Amino acid sequence: MDLSFNLENFRTWPPQEPDSAEKPSVKFMPLALRKKLSQLSKLALSLINETLEDELVRGVPVVLSSRHGESSTIVELLNSVGANEASSPMLFSRSVHNASIGLWSIAAGSKAPHISISAMDYSFRAGLIESILRLRSEKYDKVLFVYVDDKVPEEFTQFLEEPLEPYGGAFLLSKGEEISFSDLFSETNNISELRDFKVFLNFALEAAQKCKVS
Repeated sequence: MDLSFNLENFRTWPPQEPDSAEKPSVKFMPLALRKKLSQLSKLALSLINETLEDELVRGVPVVLSSRHGESSTIVELLNSVGANEASSPMLFSRSVHNASIGLWSIAAGSKAPHISISAMDYSFRAGLIESILRLRSEKYDKVLFVYVDDKVPEEFTQFLEEPLEPYGGAFLLSKGEEISFSDLFSETNNISELRDFKVFLNFALEAAQKCKVS
């Protein structure tokens, strides 16, 4: 079975320099919810907001994928437990993998289905496959695929092949045959979510130059 789709629109946040002053904007979020956002959530929600047109906000399913997710928040919580300190309810609420998309759906009033995915090195591909499979259903003509990742805590940096800074992208997919998953990702060796993101980003930028997507 060949997994094909069209790319309607996208916004990306390429890995920034460590000392970059540029930060994702979440001013569109209600202040009460904004206070609950982690760095990862701010990146995910800003990308969603920039990609979806107003009329699509409430009706488009969202697939959010991240390999490391809220790892910084989880480590902070574990450190507080280890020090016999009281755990922060706010940190606990943002520690789950679907925290970002849950807060966004509340703010947007969206009742469309959302799902959060993590699959180690395959996290980008798994999220994209999930998005394409949802497109194959007759109920939805568009799906928003969001991939984000954040700088991991120092305890985990020794396990990374390359230094990781916050990065991500939101890609509005629709039914169609313009893009084939197997053509994009034919390689099965040395897979990593960052390399897959860069492959897809390069394709999206080339498509934009050809005026296929906005």
